[in-house]
Amino acid sequence: MDISAGVHWLTLALISALASAGTPQHVSLSNGSLERNFEIADGRVRTVSLYNRLDRRLYRIDSQEFEVILIQEERGYVPNRQNPVRLTGDDFSLQGFDRNADGLVFHLANKPFHLEVDMVVRLAPTDFYTRKWLEIRSTGGFVQFLDRIAVEKFSIAGVKVEHGGFGQPVYADGIFYGLE
Repeated sequence: MDISAGVHWLTLALISALASAGTPQHVSLSNGSLERNFEIADGRVRTVSLYNRLDRRLYRIDSQEFEVILIQEERGYVPNRQNPVRLTGDDFSLQGFDRNADGLVFHLANKPFHLEVDMVVRLAPTDFYTRKWLEIRSTGGFVQFLDRIAVEKFSIAGVKVEHGGFGQPVYADGIFYGLE
């Protein structure tokens, strides 16, 4: 066994032990401007807070992380399967994660729909924003098409949200969100 495989196995064992014990694990990305906090519990990962270090405000987040909408090719009627299929981060189980100098990669899987997702979140040392993207793979089973995707899916209680739509950023008090 090479060392990287051993480290990956150890990460999976740790996540499995924590999930079965019911003890949430907290993982964060931070720099001088921003901190994004994730919670790993019950085999799932989700953002639980953002801390704006510039104005010292903590934002509690209710997150499903992302949403993908699939269209499945079907021949005839298949019970309990309807088009389009809407999946969020809550429908994926955490297989493990990797940390590097400026980011995290969460490895997720949805076995019923034969999908794997790498959710990549980056926060460089001098950035005042995070970057997030999804790498989606079909592992076979049946033909399906990616119809739509929302890279971020969350709400912030008690925060007034303005603008958005037509490519404009979304402003929520002291933070903003946009998509490149």
